Amino acid sequence: MKSLQVNTTSGPVRGKLCSGLYGDEYVSFERIPYAQPPVGRLRFMAPLPVEPWSQPLDCTQSGQKPLQFNHYSKQLEGVEDCLYLNVYAKEVPLRDR
Repeated sequence: MKSLQVNTTSGPVRGKLCSGLYGDEYVSFERIPYAQPPVGRLRFMAPLPVEPWSQPLDCTQSGQKPLQFNHYSKQLEGVEDCLYLNVYAKEVPLRDR
């Protein structure tokens, strides 16, 4: 699994090169924040833009699932902090550093 980095308008993100079920390769960036978490004073409000970052954000791991009701266990599962994007691509343009 090879790690790679790209720049976004909010800051750099680190993703990973993965292999698909049939041996094809793709690039994965998971949990890229697109808004501030809707918790605390931000609960039930329109999303606010994410605060930009300067250090590479590790987007190589899957996140927890969004808050939802499990009809089998009759319990709430997941987290409220769920305003993230998962991006998968066959290739990404890489710039010289």
